[in-house]
Amino acid sequence: MPLIQWTPALSVKVRHLDEQHQAIVTLINNLDEAMAQGQGKAVLGQIISELARYSVWHFTEEENLFDTLGYPDAAAHVAEHKRFIAEVMKAQADFDFGKPAQSIQVIDFLTDWLSTHVCGSDQKYSAFFNEKGVR
Repeated sequence: MPLIQWTPALSVKVRHLDEQHQAIVTLINNLDEAMAQGQGKAVLGQIISELARYSVWHFTEEENLFDTLGYPDAAAHVAEHKRFIAEVMKAQADFDFGKPAQSIQVIDFLTDWLSTHVCGSDQKYSAFFNEKGVR
């Protein structure tokens, strides 16, 4: 059973953003599954690398919508994105330079991010985007 099940509570009611969030959930679940099989360290570098690449792309998508639609809370939201990217890049650098990265720390960070950002901050733009016709 996956660590995180996609539920309607996670939806921001914008199809392509939900699909992107689901891909991030898949990365978290892949790391959790590898950890359960004792392979967390073996896949950690790949997961961090994919997460870094995917997150930058996903955040750019959201931020382009903020700019296009004039989302009023964009500055605070973008600041959260920057903090996330900084954490992921730090984990990537630590891994690349041989500093022992702990799979459990990464998965804890990711699940916390999902619960605070996607279930919190991202939900704030949901109605705004929908009112502007973005679904």
